[in-house]
Amino acid sequence: MAFPTPFTNGQTATVAGISYIYDSTKGTWTKVGAATGGSSIVNGNSNVFVEPNANITVSSTGSANVLVVTSTGANITGTANVSGNANVGNLGTATAIITTANITTINSGLLQNGTSNLTIVSGGNIAASVGGTANIAVWTTTGVVLANANVSGYANVVGNANVGNLGTATAIITTGNITTINSGLVQNSTSNVTIASAGNVSTFIGGNATAQLIVTATGANIAGTANIATANITTINSGLLQNSTSNVTVTSAGNVSVFVAGNATARAVFTSTGANIAGTANVTGNLTAANINATTSLTLNSVGVATTGKAIAMAMVFGG
Repeated sequence: MAFPTPFTNGQTATVAGISYIYDSTKGTWTKVGAATGGSSIVNGNSNVFVEPNANITVSSTGSANVLVVTSTGANITGTANVSGNANVGNLGTATAIITTANITTINSGLLQNGTSNLTIVSGGNIAASVGGTANIAVWTTTGVVLANANVSGYANVVGNANVGNLGTATAIITTGNITTINSGLVQNSTSNVTIASAGNVSTFIGGNATAQLIVTATGANIAGTANIATANITTINSGLLQNSTSNVTVTSAGNVSVFVAGNATARAVFTSTGANIAGTANVTGNLTAANINATTSLTLNSVGVATTGKAIAMAMVFGG
């Protein structure tokens, strides 16, 4: 038996014991069920066919098999509008579009795709795992704990940011202060600044085990050379400027003594009235003095002596 002509959209026909419905939009006849041994409800271009020991098919307004009920479930071609609850084992969809409602409960607490997932503990934390690595980020009631986060923009942290390591090209602290360094160590390669808790601040350079600079509550100790280019030394607490066995001793509000090459006697002592030299004074320029007292001898390499005022009798030995 052939299909009837002419035909209209939704028209049904039985050919060789098989029921068909015509779809004018596609220009085709679609099988909707077996007429022999089956049951059907037909009204216009809508129908329900129940095949013997087989599927139940529902066609509506000329659209064939809008609903097909099988032994494993139901297949809907089109939109399923559910006004109540839709309890499903698995929901497979290319795109989930939730226009006016909210997802209020996830029984398993797991949103998953491959080896990445978002776990929501009932009334508890939210954890994100990425690529099989668990708990990359964990949100708690006090904030978020990040195991390894790459932020391409700005991370604005209102509370405390507790991190294992902070890697940054430049650290810009605009309005706050660094108040606590738990390890007490600011380090770059083999150089570091060590801050003892309520104690000294020590600077180590180039892997040297001895601190080159130690700042204490009373001052600073430098284990090396202090180069002061443009400043002045205004106070020396110990009163001693030393290099090996030579030094300059500055007595508080008193004399300045110069000791040379380990000699226990000062070679020169500067007082409030003048200078005392324990040794030879070599003067290459002019010597202008009110009095010259020579206890042993006065050696002049030039025979010319200019005097002003009264002549003073002196024992002179002219050399040269």
